[in-house]
Amino acid sequence: MPVSNNLLLKILGLMLALTGCSGNPMPEQTPITLSGLMDEMVCIESDPCFPEPYYTAKQLTSYDRRSIIPNTPSWHANDDWGGFIRYEANNGRVEKVLFDEQGPGVITRIITTGGDKDANLRIYFDGEKEASIIIPSYDIAKLPIDIPAGMIYMHEHYATTQGCSFYYPIPYGKACKITVDNVNRNYVYHVNYRTYKPGTKITTFTLDEARALKAKAEDVGNKLLHPSNFLENEISQTKPLTPHTILSLDLPEGNKAIRTLRFTINGYKETDYAQLMRGLIVRITFDGTQTVCAPLSDFSGAGMGAPEVENWYMSADGAGDVIVRFVMPYKRTATVELENITGYPANATIKAYTSDWVWKLNTLYFHATWRQENGLPTNAGLDYDMASLTGRGVLKGTSFRCIIIPRGGMARGTSISGWIMIRFPLISVAGRKTITTRLMLRFMSITIRLVGRHAKTTRRRAVITHLSVSAIWMQYPSMRN
Repeated sequence: MPVSNNLLLKILGLMLALTGCSGNPMPEQTPITLSGLMDEMVCIESDPCFPEPYYTAKQLTSYDRRSIIPNTPSWHANDDWGGFIRYEANNGRVEKVLFDEQGPGVITRIITTGGDKDANLRIYFDGEKEASIIIPSYDIAKLPIDIPAGMIYMHEHYATTQGCSFYYPIPYGKACKITVDNVNRNYVYHVNYRTYKPGTKITTFTLDEARALKAKAEDVGNKLLHPSNFLENEISQTKPLTPHTILSLDLPEGNKAIRTLRFTINGYKETDYAQLMRGLIVRITFDGTQTVCAPLSDFSGAGMGAPEVENWYMSADGAGDVIVRFVMPYKRTATVELENITGYPANATIKAYTSDWVWKLNTLYFHATWRQENGLPTNAGLDYDMASLTGRGVLKGTSFRCIIIPRGGMARGTSISGWIMIRFPLISVAGRKTITTRLMLRFMSITIRLVGRHAKTTRRRAVITHLSVSAIWMQYPSMRN
């Protein structure tokens, strides 16, 4: 199944309505605040919608700045731990500027790793001459507030070399700059951020406000760690899914949305599990258009082997029970199918939990698809297109999974020594390219590409025997819908 989606969308009427060209005055925008951003993190109603107020999602990282011209040796330059914007003198200090953006905007994720006890991160807001926030040890986890567990992930090596992914939102009204004050070493970092259209009202982050919102942050963090399943209005179908048969579930008609979708597979031989989950194909049709086609293993976010998964949108127990919590609206009809294209029998159940849904001008349809490649060489400097989407929507994310063995195979019980390295994906949105790994973007057209060596191992004659990628996104309907 190709991952490219080439819908041509006639959206002029939608664009006119969204920009207030009906002649009616647009309502005054509610200021974006830290409290409101926390609400958004767990807001079900806004999840299947194009963002309002409008923003673009971007990322700045420490990627190798020599990666400029495709099809040249420097394109695959791999010193991705040393990039920064510039040196700058501030109050008698020389600092490396890691991030410097004009607002209005919001930082949505920061990664720092490889801590340095002699280095301070400094965050400057709205053109201030001295940083209002100083963070020791080049460690964003030491921001001087209580950060709930659901908004920060401590990397496995934190105890030795630090490293964490930080999701606490940091809004800024006019500008934000992040520097580090030890310039005698390199730093690995990611900063994901939004830029809103000029004039959008945003209340700039302060430590005092964050401390006042401690209880709310803890509540949001707990919800992120323990997502709930909507379990009302259940409809289900169960049958033995013998080879080359289909289980189909028609959903209630009208303006509805799937709130929770659950697949339960049992009655199989344990040795058949991985191949079975790979060969159970999920197809979903909304209002007469199929928008989902992917193996159940990939639809669960797990990929080949269908191991255990647990995140905000998906849960899988690694034994055949898969729960998907993406909101999937439709106007008239929806059908969920599960086809067994393998030679292995199993019992299958599909359960869908739906609710009424108000379809708005910025409501989007749910999409998911996948692709697989075999026999790709390692250490080859090969760029690989993960997905190319055309239309207008929001990319929710991608998954990537690969299996690597030496050419000629492996003896039973042996393993490859070495490590897998994938460079930052290259995102092309509406013709503009940026190095990024944050896949939560609005798009008119978008290409996601793995840039650089597919894998680096100590066995140079290795091969990627199986590479599997999947993509999930929300997209505007065509006018006929």
